Amino acid sequence: MKAITCSGLWVYAGLLCFILVFSACRENGHGASNREGISSRVSTQGGQPQIAFASELHEFGAIFSGERVLHSFRFTNTGDAPLVITGTRSSCGCTVGDYSREPIPPGEEGYVSVKFNSAGRSGFQSETLYVQTNIEGPETRLRITAEVIRN
Repeated sequence: MKAITCSGLWVYAGLLCFILVFSACRENGHGASNREGISSRVSTQGGQPQIAFASELHEFGAIFSGERVLHSFRFTNTGDAPLVITGTRSSCGCTVGDYSREPIPPGEEGYVSVKFNSAGRSGFQSETLYVQTNIEGPETRLRITAEVIRN
């Protein structure tokens, strides 16, 4: 029987880890299938949800470098089916989103909040938060701006 060298052992261990991670992701339904799974759990009963923000832009104005600022965008479900926010993604690691986790019934309100960390930044900043929902069509884009002043 042939002896396995130390480098050969690492190759086998790496291959095994890759297989385990790949199969776990498929079983958990990460990615688009997860988003569709969440959306499909809320019956649209033939209707469609709609999202209407009072404003899709917030200007923080002048802030000092290192400040962390937060803004909550309020919205209304103007459709005739429950609205589900399935996630957010940002244009930069300095921007993080949070949102209403429960389905929003027609006529009710919810929120999407954006936290901006200005550490290491200076000058005019414009960041985008993309809101993913069970609405057919493109993601909603929320934008924040700030003038970051070095202290």
